[in-house]
Amino acid sequence: MDQVEVTNADEIDARPKRRGIVRIAFFVLLGLLLYGGWWLKNESARQQALIDAQRAREGGDFSNVELTGDHPLDEILPTVDRLIEDVTAEIVDYTATLERTELIGDKLVGPQTMAVKVRHESGNNAPNSSPFSVYVRFTSPESLKGREVIWVEGANDGHMIVHEVGLLGFKRHVVKPDSLIAMFGSRYPVTESGVLVLLQKLANIGRKDRSERSKDDVNVEIIDGVSSVGVQCKRFRLIHHEKAHEFDFHIAEVDLDMARKIPVRYAAYGWPGESGEPSLIEEYKYLDVEINVGLSDLDFDPDNPAYEFPD
Repeated sequence: MDQVEVTNADEIDARPKRRGIVRIAFFVLLGLLLYGGWWLKNESARQQALIDAQRAREGGDFSNVELTGDHPLDEILPTVDRLIEDVTAEIVDYTATLERTELIGDKLVGPQTMAVKVRHESGNNAPNSSPFSVYVRFTSPESLKGREVIWVEGANDGHMIVHEVGLLGFKRHVVKPDSLIAMFGSRYPVTESGVLVLLQKLANIGRKDRSERSKDDVNVEIIDGVSSVGVQCKRFRLIHHEKAHEFDFHIAEVDLDMARKIPVRYAAYGWPGESGEPSLIEEYKYLDVEINVGLSDLDFDPDNPAYEFPD
């Protein structure tokens, strides 16, 4: 009887301790949920700010801007136009290693590397027509290694198919290209991947600058014989003297492999900070580019046995 009473007394004494532990666990969980909500709100705001910045920078259709030869940008825009025509006519598809470094918030993230496959759109009415298609597989850093993404224009209601790594890797995720999960840790959606899209964006941004900035506010440098990602290139460097808006760049560099008629590096820098040096905003390098390798629908199918998409 005495032993039972002692045991019951011990249990009674332990109840406040258990209630305290449960209370602490509850507040820790509540704190995590509140932090998660705060983080999601801030990450969504960051993502939207980047989308707004991109729209502000590219700013509509400037294809009709006339090049009269009296503006520094008139030196490079005709070359970009010709490259767009050549890439459209001559490059059906390609594989490459993409190395990217991006400013996410106030942190420079990267370099991240990924194997990419890109197939350009062919004629919609042609017997063997194909839509613009992208496959990406991350190879570094270790936290992203194995992540796979497929996007095919017009397929899956415009969504992309994602094989995540870690806890989210148990299933295929079908998400919008500009959704939070799709753009986590990235400045741009996968729909804006590839050398042709890069050239088209450069042409439009250049014409926008041509129409909005005076010739005294822009410098253009053309440097021959630059070694970039292991190939000889012509470097076009664009310098803005005045900051037009919050997300404007100070210096942009494009390294063009003129033999293969493709850009192999693009980098943008912000205005100098305390160090006195321009700060990197984003840099993309295309290495080991193989052109017209004969990619098929299987290369953009998550059921490809060479891929690791969950069932």
